[in-house]
Amino acid sequence: GTLGCFNYWPLSGQTLVLTDTLSGVAIEQAVDSTGFFTFRNVPTGRTYRLSLKNALPPIDTFRAVSVLD
Repeated sequence: GTLGCFNYWPLSGQTLVLTDTLSGVAIEQAVDSTGFFTFRNVPTGRTYRLSLKNALPPIDTFRAVSVLD
């Protein structure tokens, strides 16, 4: 998959956590510089929760837009 913010910019440097909701077993995966990630060998037929391990810094939308325009 890919991880991006509201305008589809990749969010690199993040760590995603895929947690089996029944057993609590968690798998971590880093997001690369293009925002891409992949989890391998994940058992099917289970329910998972996908979350961020590290909190994102707050984004000032107006400042980000004005800088990039």
